[in-house]
Amino acid sequence: MGQRESTSASRRDDILPDRRLRRPRAWRTKHSVVALVMILVAGAAAGCDRVLAATSPGQFIVQCLGPVLSKPIDPITRAASHNHEFYGSRAISLTATYQDLRDGSSACATPAHSGDEPGDTASYWAPTLYVSGKPLPVPKSTFYYTGSNKPLPLATWPAHLKILAGDSHATSPQPTEVVYWGCGAGSSVSRTSALPQCQPGDTGLTAHVMFPDCWNGRDVTSPDHKSHMAYSKKGICPPGYPVSLPRLIARFQWTDRYPSPATVTLSSGSPYTMHADFWNAWDQARLVQLVDYCINGGRHCT
Repeated sequence: MGQRESTSASRRDDILPDRRLRRPRAWRTKHSVVALVMILVAGAAAGCDRVLAATSPGQFIVQCLGPVLSKPIDPITRAASHNHEFYGSRAISLTATYQDLRDGSSACATPAHSGDEPGDTASYWAPTLYVSGKPLPVPKSTFYYTGSNKPLPLATWPAHLKILAGDSHATSPQPTEVVYWGCGAGSSVSRTSALPQCQPGDTGLTAHVMFPDCWNGRDVTSPDHKSHMAYSKKGICPPGYPVSLPRLIARFQWTDRYPSPATVTLSSGSPYTMHADFWNAWDQARLVQLVDYCINGGRHCT
C-alpha cells in the first residue's frame, strides 16, 4: 500500500494581478532579498538550521486539455519512435523548432492566465497507454512546478531546455522518486512502482513522472538527452550540477478507468517503461515571474 498522493496543495494563494507581477526586476530582487532575510532571521531565532529555514513549499500548477497530437515521433531525438501523446503547444511536430512552439497556441491554462496573456507553450509528451490493445487517451494532464522544500533561491529553467525523465527501456519497476502509479487522490493505492488494480470509487488510474531538478548550467540538451540533468538528494544537487531548479512533476490521469494491470501496456512496452519528455518553450518572462512569485515566494498558485 503506497502513500496518499500529496501533490495537491493544502493551502492555495491566488496569484497577484499581473500588474503586480510585472514589477521591475530590481523591485522583485530587492523584495525577494528582504523576504529571504526575514525567513533566515526567524529560523535563527527559533534555533533552526539556516539552510532548512530558507526552503520553499511553493508551487504553481498548469492544467492541460487532452493530447494535441498522438503520433509515433520524438521531437527531442528527431527520429521515428513509439507512439507519444503530446500536451501543451499545438505547434509540436517532428521538425518543430523552439520558435515554432513559441508561436503556436497552447492547450494549457496557467495561473492567472487570461486570453491576452502569455502562457505555457512548452511541450510535454509521454507514451500512449493501451488497454487490451486499444489506445486510452488521457483526458486530463496536470503539470506541477514545485519548490519541493529545496533551499532557496531556485533558478528558472532556461529557454529551450529539453529533459527526458524515466526509462523507456526499463525491465523492472523504476524508483518511485522518478515514476509511480496510483488510483487518484484519496485512494488506498496512490504511490506504487507497479501498476495497481484501481477500484470503482477511485478517481481513476494515474501516473506521475518526476523530472530531474539539477542542471549543469551549460547545455540545454545532451547526446543521451539525460546527462545534462541530475536529481537532487534531500534538496541538494550533486557535484557538476550547480544550478538548482524547481521540481517538475507530470501527472496523467485516466479518469474513471480501472483496467486490470494484466491488460495494460504502453507504446514503449510494459508499464515499467513509463517516461515523459519536456521541452521548455514557455514565454520565458512569464515563467520567470511564476518561479519568482510562486516558488521562491512560497505560495501555492493555481
